[in-house]
Amino acid sequence: SFEHGHTVDEIEKDGFPIRSSVDMLLVGDSPAVTAKSIGIGMIGMTQTLTEIKPDLLMVLGDRSEALVGALSAAIMQIPVTHIHGGELTRGCIDDSLRHCITKLSHLHFAPTLKSAERILAMGEEPWRVHVVGAPGLDSIIGMSFLSREIIFKRFNLDINKKLILVVYHPETIGEHDHYKEMKIVLEAVKSLNEQAVIVYPNSDAGYSAVIRAINEYKEHAPFYWYPSLPQQDYLNLMKESSLMIGNSSSGMIEAPSFYIPVINVGQRQLGRERALNIIDVSYDYEAIVAAMHKAESDRFIRSAKKSVNPYGNGNASIKIINILESIKTYSKFLKKAWHYDAAYEYEK
Repeated sequence: SFEHGHTVDEIEKDGFPIRSSVDMLLVGDSPAVTAKSIGIGMIGMTQTLTEIKPDLLMVLGDRSEALVGALSAAIMQIPVTHIHGGELTRGCIDDSLRHCITKLSHLHFAPTLKSAERILAMGEEPWRVHVVGAPGLDSIIGMSFLSREIIFKRFNLDINKKLILVVYHPETIGEHDHYKEMKIVLEAVKSLNEQAVIVYPNSDAGYSAVIRAINEYKEHAPFYWYPSLPQQDYLNLMKESSLMIGNSSSGMIEAPSFYIPVINVGQRQLGRERALNIIDVSYDYEAIVAAMHKAESDRFIRSAKKSVNPYGNGNASIKIINILESIKTYSKFLKKAWHYDAAYEYEK
């Protein structure tokens, strides 16, 4: 949607033609709206798959849009390949959606060994599961980064000040005051007296309260806010940041490759594998401020620079391509078996 930056434009800029668009995002940000959007999305996705007739459908991640695609394709007997299955994010409904997508999928490209083990624990046959890393890191390895001077000039940033990158999404499990939680984060960032680039949240239930809190700081210099950012700009800003704060998965997956300290607020990313650059903290102003000062310490910065990214080294895409090219027919994928039926073994 335009409210969230209309990121489909970035796909078209990269030269990929859009064969079909599926409208499913209703106005509103409650859980009920999300559920209704899934229903509408199913209708549109089924129409699109009927028209395109793909050999397979590839979905990434754990959002409702991916669930819509996987469910529609599985029912229509179109093989589904899933990237980033087996992870844990216990603070949001995406955790359950991800596991649903796993059971609907026929081929799994897991980001880590632990995530692959979880997929196997859900009864998936081993030959279907491949550890490839996170494709998001491929862009970092193959990207030509701009100088600090150029990227700061592009975003009207002060070259002599530190940069804080703020990316925060609503938690969708449990009761939350999203407006208050975002205000706490922004007040803590404000206390540093540094410049900050703030990116709007995704379309999860509760996003409007987060945006309302951000809008109250639009006049606070030097805070700069954006509905979304092109991937190259986002990664350039991340690379030049002294600190990242919020609860975005990019703080867990991409940020370790830049060795920057990340303060992870709340439980949205609870359970996700993390590197040494992560500091977990609750929704408490004093705790966040203390974590920010810890992140600025020489000791922690040295520790962050020793981070080994658990999501690979940036060659996921070529691994996925090689696996797909090795497959002669997709017909055998559709009939799934439950690997290791514990109840059956017990009865024997």
